Amino acid sequence: FYREWMPALAPVFAGRAGANRSFADIGASPGGMCEYLVGDLGWRGHAFSLSQADGGFGMTFSHVRLGYSDADLSADGSWRRLLGAAPSADFVNAGKP
Repeated sequence: FYREWMPALAPVFAGRAGANRSFADIGASPGGMCEYLVGDLGWRGHAFSLSQADGGFGMTFSHVRLGYSDADLSADGSWRRLLGAAPSADFVNAGKP
């Protein structure tokens, strides 16, 4: 899906390959966007998603250039943990508003 549609849906990704790019993916599971950014474009990043124990989907993609943390954004102060794990990023994927 991402390989086919992202360049058309978000042309900003065209020509943005390279390990010097970084991202944070909030609500990342099962990991399709991460796989595209890390695997296809060579970015590095950090993914956050609800743990399976709390009802999340479970992360199916892993890579040395991808960090992962369980995150329950309904918990007080949870956003502070996200900032600590991914203090800066060229792109943040947080789903639809």
